[in-house]
Amino acid sequence: IAGAINIILKQKATSTQELKTSWAQAGGQGSQVLEGQWSAKHAAWSWGLGSSLAKERNEWISAISQIGLDPNDADLVRTRRRTDKNELVRTETVSLAPRIAWKPSDASSLNVDLLARFRRTRSGVQDARTMLAGDPPLYAANDLLLKVENTSVRSRLSWARQLSKDTRLEIRSGLQYGRRPSDARFFGFDADGDTVLDEHTTGEATDTSLTLAGKLRTAIDDHSLAAGWDAERGRRDESRIQRQSAPAGYPALDLDEIYDARVDRLAMFVQDEWEIRQGLTTYMGVRWEGLRTHSDGNGILAVANRSSVFS
Repeated sequence: IAGAINIILKQKATSTQELKTSWAQAGGQGSQVLEGQWSAKHAAWSWGLGSSLAKERNEWISAISQIGLDPNDADLVRTRRRTDKNELVRTETVSLAPRIAWKPSDASSLNVDLLARFRRTRSGVQDARTMLAGDPPLYAANDLLLKVENTSVRSRLSWARQLSKDTRLEIRSGLQYGRRPSDARFFGFDADGDTVLDEHTTGEATDTSLTLAGKLRTAIDDHSLAAGWDAERGRRDESRIQRQSAPAGYPALDLDEIYDARVDRLAMFVQDEWEIRQGLTTYMGVRWEGLRTHSDGNGILAVANRSSVFS
């Protein structure tokens, strides 16, 4: 009835210094990972730092056979072609995860943790098509070069306080940020190897969200009364700019697409847990949740929506 199940994994705060490295190879390509973990504790404070560096390289070589059949005669082959594909992907990742906890007494505690990650991907794909039957495709071959970077930061804070013998207050908050710029270059070639399409596409997406939740719990005789809220605000901004150039007789299209979306959510609840007797409990409660969304862009009509539910 509270809308969420909270699973708390208790971390034992001890002093640790650890360094691990690994190496793997598949298909002639390799990956390397270096990880470190450091933690310590002093009096009411404990802290730690996790970090990792990873580098990965993959290559896939494949041959694809395609057969197109006549829609009115399944035995009649209209097209037949073979595509030789070579794909190479390189990825580098660095992550940092600091955390700190403060527990001055059994009645209160404060925990803060952060995860920051940066990932860079470079990939290239080459396709070459051989027609065995039917009309030739628009592009006999193509090359794609893609660069993508991902930056993400996530922070969480939780605070708990025993206000009295029977009353406890818990508050949690979180902040997330993500950014993903990309740059793609696509070349299409005809059967003679001449360039018949030159496409350059850049894009960027940014995501942000903020959450705030709290719960107050108090015991009254054999009842436990709990009330709380859970709020979230999120936003995404994204753009995609495409520029194409092609000789006469081949299609070319320029696009400028920009949009943003926002989501607001609020939930509130009250519930009563009653211990009827040893080993037998029941609870009842009410919850309301509202959702508001809005999206807009240069190529779409603005759309807004509000909805709520009471249970």
